[in-house]
Amino acid sequence: MDRKIANALVVAAILLSIAALYYIYTLSFASPVTRIFAAIVVMGVAGIAIQRSKKLVGGYGAYMLGGKTGIATVDRLSKRNTTFWHSMAIWGLILGFGLLSYPLIRRRIDRLYVFGIISLIFMYMFVFPYTLVSLQFINLPQLQGLSYASSLAGSSPLSLHVALTPLYVITSIVTLVVGFAGYTFGLLIYNMGLILYGAAQVLSGLAHGVSNTAPLSSQLPGVAPLIPGIDIPLIAGVLSLAILLIIHEFSHGVLARMFKVKLKSIGVLLFGIIPIGAYVEPDEKMVSKLEGIKQTKIISAGISANFIAAFAFFLLTLALVYLVAPHFYSYGVVITSTLANYPANGIIPVGAQILMWNNVPISSLQNVTTAGSADAPNKTVTVGTNKGNYSLMAVASPSDPSKGLIGVELGYTPLLKSAAARLVYFFFTLFSLSMLLNFLVAIVNLLPVPIFDGWRIYKINIKNAKVVRALAWIVVISLLANAIPWIFYL
Repeated sequence: MDRKIANALVVAAILLSIAALYYIYTLSFASPVTRIFAAIVVMGVAGIAIQRSKKLVGGYGAYMLGGKTGIATVDRLSKRNTTFWHSMAIWGLILGFGLLSYPLIRRRIDRLYVFGIISLIFMYMFVFPYTLVSLQFINLPQLQGLSYASSLAGSSPLSLHVALTPLYVITSIVTLVVGFAGYTFGLLIYNMGLILYGAAQVLSGLAHGVSNTAPLSSQLPGVAPLIPGIDIPLIAGVLSLAILLIIHEFSHGVLARMFKVKLKSIGVLLFGIIPIGAYVEPDEKMVSKLEGIKQTKIISAGISANFIAAFAFFLLTLALVYLVAPHFYSYGVVITSTLANYPANGIIPVGAQILMWNNVPISSLQNVTTAGSADAPNKTVTVGTNKGNYSLMAVASPSDPSKGLIGVELGYTPLLKSAAARLVYFFFTLFSLSMLLNFLVAIVNLLPVPIFDGWRIYKINIKNAKVVRALAWIVVISLLANAIPWIFYL
């Protein structure tokens, strides 16, 4: 095929797939599963066109871009700050396995171990809660009700408050003892328990002639695909994925070269126009000859790098929101959802910005709390929005009969009035998504499943293969169980 024609086909495939993703994203009447399936088909067709036009290695819509070009860069990095790279790999293991990382890293309790434990506590208490901010950019079932704004109060859309519940105390102790690997494992098991309990309720109802799927359909799936242009923003999503994948794989490569392991190739794996993986191909025979701790360091380097990136994007998000964003745009309070069987349901449209509440100007959630403090059952509540004015008769709150409710969930929306404001908001999207995705990739990669780095860490450090396989089966079963609620989103 002529080179110009091939390049034109590639450009056409990219532009058409972007347009198709945007169109699919706007199909609000289609179910989430339908939109995801349609996006996969579009990406598959685009990937096949690109792969065949450029004669790239791949198939079924996936293809690899790479070679030996990046190896020189990895070599240079491996010869600089060697102490940092060694320490980073150990640090990531401490975050991953908590206090129980001590035998894993085969070191005495030194400054790095103490620093790792302190970092684990800090990441759990401060960075991890702020990943909720990214939920506003994820368009998945049931997340609307778990919007980051539901956990916010006060004038700042980033004023998070963590409730000191028994569950939070238990998860904090678990995380300290067994790290984020234990936290992720426990969370999957816990969510599986909730889903299976819901399934038991549904089956029990059916046995008694009652068809009620609410115990399952209301459950949040524990696993979900994140597809740029479908359930996360297209450009920011693609960039976030590319950043985390490159950081992850390059770190594997740097540690491999530090231990004199030959790298065969380096590159990125794409499906259509979406990066789904990056790869550094080391000489596996050379890796297998290294002692266990060196192999573990090579594997943990990617996880460690993602933890560092999550922390870096956490700082960038805070700096942008508190130091930059206030000079370009402000936030408005919006209706994120209305509750069934309450006065506002079907009356006030979701997405409407609240301007007045009982004739009080509204600029923050705290304003609403103050203005609505006098709301009582059978008393008229007036709500002024950018989509109209509404007068509703409040009903009694189930938790406090003296309190009147109209049944709205509130959140924040940015008020973007200039090109500069939209640019700042784009970087806010990019930074907060990168914070979340790097954190998720780091903790999920700790699981003992063959497609994750954790599998090799467990195999190297746990000599009993039956134990490793048992843990893997538990994780796989829990992942499948966590996907059950998706049945109700078809």
